[in-house]
Amino acid sequence: MWCVTEADIDEFVKKVAIAHGAGRIPNDTHPVTGKNNEAHDHPDFGPSIHMVVKYVVVPESQAAGGMSWALARHPDGLPVNIFMTHCWEEGIYEFHRKVKRYIHGGISARTNPETETDPRPATPHIWCCFLANPQCWPRQDLKELLGQDPMKSPFAKALMAKNDAGELLAKCVWLVSNRATSIYTRLWCVLELKIAMDLGLPIVFSLSSASVRRGGGDKPIPKLTRNPLQAMRLNGVDLGSYNVTDQLLLGFDGVQHAECSDPDDAKLIREAVQGSEGQLDTLIERISFANTYAMCHDKHEIKEKLGKEAIKTLLKGILVIESRNLP
Repeated sequence: MWCVTEADIDEFVKKVAIAHGAGRIPNDTHPVTGKNNEAHDHPDFGPSIHMVVKYVVVPESQAAGGMSWALARHPDGLPVNIFMTHCWEEGIYEFHRKVKRYIHGGISARTNPETETDPRPATPHIWCCFLANPQCWPRQDLKELLGQDPMKSPFAKALMAKNDAGELLAKCVWLVSNRATSIYTRLWCVLELKIAMDLGLPIVFSLSSASVRRGGGDKPIPKLTRNPLQAMRLNGVDLGSYNVTDQLLLGFDGVQHAECSDPDDAKLIREAVQGSEGQLDTLIERISFANTYAMCHDKHEIKEKLGKEAIKTLLKGILVIESRNLP
């Protein structure tokens, strides 16, 4: 598998920061929204992955003879043990900060039962799409690589890869949210969640409130695109509203409304997830609940309405990273 290590990502982000500082990563207009990235020059967020791929990954891959960035670093490949699900709207510095938290942050005792084990491997080999796939290939060649069956795409193969004993190589999925939008407005992320759900892979998620370093740099922090006063309803129970910055639900209105830049891929993915939309929405709500439950100070009302055992069930398989002491 074309995976990367923590050191690889550190090296990559340093290269991006140099290019960004030298003005070699323009803030192009978004091809869909027609807007520019307001956080492009913010030290906590930076250029979106779209721009990083266009102005750093593609030229580097072309110079390496058409190989993906990961393949150029590890020609023999690395056995995947972490699958990262994210979308390209995120800023590269936000992405990097969260990667460090996923590796070094502790599991929150607030949300995870004592019996829940930490599935993160000591030496992560991370499958990350924009570094794993050959982004410099012509569009048609990339379409052929993704194939006509999303369940046989590189994304799916990385998630479902097994060792000789028939055990899954990926030990968990790192869900990387961002300040711009919910990753579940993107169909490829929805497909990845469905596969992870079907395989029973643990979901590792970082507290959304920790994604912004308050006071970092001189620039004001860009506003989130959704009111952070989040109403929660689970298992038919109205849990009230909580002042929580929940990046997972930014612009999210159910997986049936998720989109994809390629209409052919969109059709194929919708067919692949058909019949699972309700389960996926529920799982996303559970992950959102874990985030809110970890951050709200007074849990008495939630415990009273749902009950201790129901909360344990809702949190099962979702591990929240506590990262207060990390940058």
